[in-house]
Amino acid sequence: MVLINGSEIVTSKLLKQLEDDLAQVKTFLRIHKSFIANLAHIKSIDRSNKGSEVLFPMDKRFPVLILIY
Repeated sequence: MVLINGSEIVTSKLLKQLEDDLAQVKTFLRIHKSFIANLAHIKSIDRSNKGSEVLFPMDKRFPVLILIY
């Protein structure tokens, strides 16, 4: 996990387990098969010709497979 301050936490939980744990918190969404994002912290979405990415604080970028319009 990457926190808003840039620090990282390693967990042995499966992403599906984390997704289930966060299901009650409506600001979390699985944006990629490898990433769950807190929508409240997305700065922007970059839709370039190489694919879509979300930009978070600290200039962290993660790919997005499905965009909700």
